[in-house]
Amino acid sequence: MKIQFRKASENDVQVLGQMNKRLIEDEGHSNPMNVDELTERMKGFLNNEYTAYLIIANGTLSGYCLFRDDWDYVYVRHLFVERTSRHTGLGSTCIRWLKNNLWANRKVRIEVLCHNDSGIAFWRKIGFRDYSITMEMQ
Repeated sequence: MKIQFRKASENDVQVLGQMNKRLIEDEGHSNPMNVDELTERMKGFLNNEYTAYLIIANGTLSGYCLFRDDWDYVYVRHLFVERTSRHTGLGSTCIRWLKNNLWANRKVRIEVLCHNDSGIAFWRKIGFRDYSITMEMQ
């Protein structure tokens, strides 16, 4: 499998918004935003402190990673791999490529929803360890 990574631009916000909607559905997040709202939010992310890289496998857009530099660590806000491309190593390859090419010698932090068992298993499998628990009350 040929895997490439390309830095996303404002021209990619529509497809990023669509993939973000699928990410929200897949992880069981409570975010009620629709694709148009997520696209606008993604535009704001890219125009401010976030960077996104697209994952392209065999010439097909297969996912993305959205992150920001938080001074003493890199914060990964989203990592999404299309459902049909999961369990192929794309997610771990993406994180490894970013770590080797952009985040060398940096701590990387993520947040995973407590009920997202497959997400938790993925992150632990590639070397992340539990660090803190974020709680909320509604």
